[in-house]
Amino acid sequence: MNLSNETITQTLNATNFSIDYELPYVVCLLYYMAEEQNGRGF
Repeated sequence: MNLSNETITQTLNATNFSIDYELPYVVCLLYYMAEEQNGRGF
């Protein structure tokens, strides 16, 4: 049980870590795409 709980906790921590780093990247990418469209006159 202990090993299983530790594995679940590590998985959750890895998921949170991934989300924290990927979300700002996605937001910046969407913002860049919107600015690019504005620059092209769309």
